Amino acid sequence: MNLAAAVVVSYLLGSLVPGLWIPRLKGVDIRKHGSGNPGATNVYRVLGMKYALAVGIVDFSKGLLAVVLVSRIAGPSGWAPILCGLVAVLGHIWPAFGGFRG
Repeated sequence: MNLAAAVVVSYLLGSLVPGLWIPRLKGVDIRKHGSGNPGATNVYRVLGMKYALAVGIVDFSKGLLAVVLVSRIAGPSGWAPILCGLVAVLGHIWPAFGGFRG
């Protein structure tokens, strides 16, 4: 995998919005409840700890997965894992799957 592909994959991983699709498992559009924010705190307030913990774990795992994948492919040293971790964070802040609003 070249660096450009790794950056795109990292951004797409970061763009996943588990705060939207995990509450949908219970039939809830989290944007219409509480603060309307699809973050773990609002999920906790609306649905409780179990769902908030799932959102938090998936949110954390997005960045971790981006760094681990690139480290396995490109090697753990160098700036590629750092770049891909940063790009995953940018995807979290401005998610393509969330209308570029974090």
